[in-house]
Amino acid sequence: MKIEWLIEKNVGILCCQQNPVKSDITIKELIDNNFNVIVTIADYDYSLSWREGSKQTMRHYQCSLSNYPKPNDWELNHLNEYLLYEIDHNRKIALWFENAQTDKFVKDSINQFFKYENIGLSVFVKSKLAFQRERVIDIPPKLTHCQACNEKGCLTDLVCHVMSVTDAAKILQSGVILSACKARKESGRTLALEDRNAAGDPPDYFEYVMFTFGNCTAGDRLVMERTLGRFPTDKDLTENFYPGVRFYFRYTDLVDHPGFCSDGYHYCKIKDRLDIKQYLVVAIAPRTAESDLLKAISPKLKKYLMFIDHTKYSDLWLWSHRAYELAESKKNVIVKESKIHGKGVFAAKDFKKDEPILDVDDSHVVADISKLTKENYDFDLDFLANGKIIWMQPPEKYINHFCDPNLYFKTIGGIRKVYAMRDISKGEELTCDYSMNGWGDATFKCNCGSENCRKIWCADFFKLSVFLQRKYLPYLEDWFKKQVKGKIEELNEVR
Repeated sequence: MKIEWLIEKNVGILCCQQNPVKSDITIKELIDNNFNVIVTIADYDYSLSWREGSKQTMRHYQCSLSNYPKPNDWELNHLNEYLLYEIDHNRKIALWFENAQTDKFVKDSINQFFKYENIGLSVFVKSKLAFQRERVIDIPPKLTHCQACNEKGCLTDLVCHVMSVTDAAKILQSGVILSACKARKESGRTLALEDRNAAGDPPDYFEYVMFTFGNCTAGDRLVMERTLGRFPTDKDLTENFYPGVRFYFRYTDLVDHPGFCSDGYHYCKIKDRLDIKQYLVVAIAPRTAESDLLKAISPKLKKYLMFIDHTKYSDLWLWSHRAYELAESKKNVIVKESKIHGKGVFAAKDFKKDEPILDVDDSHVVADISKLTKENYDFDLDFLANGKIIWMQPPEKYINHFCDPNLYFKTIGGIRKVYAMRDISKGEELTCDYSMNGWGDATFKCNCGSENCRKIWCADFFKLSVFLQRKYLPYLEDWFKKQVKGKIEELNEVR
């Protein structure tokens, strides 16, 4: 077995024509020579780290590229992060390249990155890891080395931790996600030897809370695998799929966490534990878990929990796509004190006219109206088509009324969204006119501060001036226009 050493006797290139993982003899030779990891870079559809052969000591990192055979700068840098982490954990790595061009790009990158004259490899590795955050914070918005999802790439703005409903209930009660070692009170070495460690993960992996990118299905697959006690079949991932509970976080927020680490395969993980209240964007669960999770959840976390009816989606990929859409919309806004009234919702970025801002959570349906109070009617409820009443959820619950609004609501494809009525600047409060799509006799004194303030708000849309009715007409919900079809026709006749 011929090895071209690159980093002392820690990292070397395996010089052979055939992919070494296809040869039991080569794998045995690598194990006999104390290698722990074989990294192969070839024309793969996706990246995967998995146990190779029957021994726990050998892992295979199948590394894919977005534009094979030429790795981009991010892929080269992240492979160097992988080598740093593995060397720091005293593991020996063999590299193999299917293409000579890939070989040259990677070799040049490693030689450039691992310059440690006169300080020794161990000191160099520690010093590099100490400043890892600065190298990984500016991640591209989309990574395309893996295209196994609907988006044909990893969307990097949000990361996700997926748990079973049972484990999610514990997290929502405690407000803490623990590493496997902390949760089970076992050493990483013990957990690594369990049969359920099918991937052959090393002991140190179990000391971290792991995250995938927000649109990835890997977490749900793992939850299903643990639930079923076997690998999910195609049928399990389509007609029989049952997703886990997804906890979403901003990637940049977790990079600033003191326990952050990237091991070059997992782009984001946190040592030991994560207190989620400070970082959570939203938790999304299947609707069938609603009763169990609402019984367990801490009141302070209830505003972060959303439910989706997963049976509306034909497979795990569509579920993952929809969950990410919801999570992505939640990070577009910030809730804070408002000059109009109480708390308000503010734009976290600029929005163009008619751009979607927020997906509305209409999953909390009021089943029994007998116990509702006037305060509930005034502040907590929204009234939709066919008499449906829902408990409004944060952040949309805090959208204030304004007589010169910048938002409107539209239901498209069964999903109610908030849209920009005009261009909106970052930091601007997001407001709507509560009379849009409204009916009934309710009124309140309005002190919104608009130059066009009507002073008295009325629930009935048709008590607005004809000018405002015509102005709002393009923004009304289709169900509302159908419900008041005659009056809409009369309005259209007004000149």
